[in-house]
Amino acid sequence: ETILSNKIKKLNFSKLSKARTLFKRLLIIETDPPQIDVRKNNNSIFLLSRIDKLISLGALDEAEALLSKIKPVDRSIFLRLKKVALLTGRINNLCNVIATRPKITEDIPIRIICFSRLGDWNTAAVVLSSASALQMIHPALEELLMFYLDPDLMENTIFRNSHINLNPTSFYISELAGIKSKIDTLPPPYLYSDVNKKHAPLRRKITAAEILVHSKGINASRLFNIYRNNSAAGSGGVWERMVSIQNLD
Repeated sequence: ETILSNKIKKLNFSKLSKARTLFKRLLIIETDPPQIDVRKNNNSIFLLSRIDKLISLGALDEAEALLSKIKPVDRSIFLRLKKVALLTGRINNLCNVIATRPKITEDIPIRIICFSRLGDWNTAAVVLSSASALQMIHPALEELLMFYLDPDLMENTIFRNSHINLNPTSFYISELAGIKSKIDTLPPPYLYSDVNKKHAPLRRKITAAEILVHSKGINASRLFNIYRNNSAAGSGGVWERMVSIQNLD
């Protein structure tokens, strides 16, 4: 199990599309786990390595499906669950885990988000205020959390994207605040929302889908559906590819 896990972690991104497709199939295949390394305390490292690799590819739906089958949720599983939940925007299950097992994480920002999401706004505000007084949160993230709790209070605030460290938590709130990073600077996991949001700008949606198809984060059929079901808003680049696909039909 340890040997296979290490090989998955170290495996480089293949330039061959069929090799990437095969690799993803191996990551999501349902089969008996390899022999457990009794020297390790964690007997799910092979599964965790598969989930980590799926997340890195941008295959968040598949990672979420694997995570949903794991009971009970320990801290190592919770870290992956948190990452997937924030990147997909589907945080209800994550917050329910925190509600039933509050000691599972000391992550202050995610606790603030989930207290608010579960209707306990006052507790969320107290935690944020206390963490701010003790300087336990980066100022840029603190501003985002203030926006999350009270958008009206931060209505005229100009958020500076360059000051915000990219991570699933800051990304989740930035999306709510309408703060967008340049798409060519984002790793595949952070492109999931652009593909799945109904009202995402079309050029951005197509670009995100093309990158995720290349990484095998999504199936090519998703990209082709976007090509076929929309109208080109310009010429060259993504629009030329869109028209070319439509002309094949």
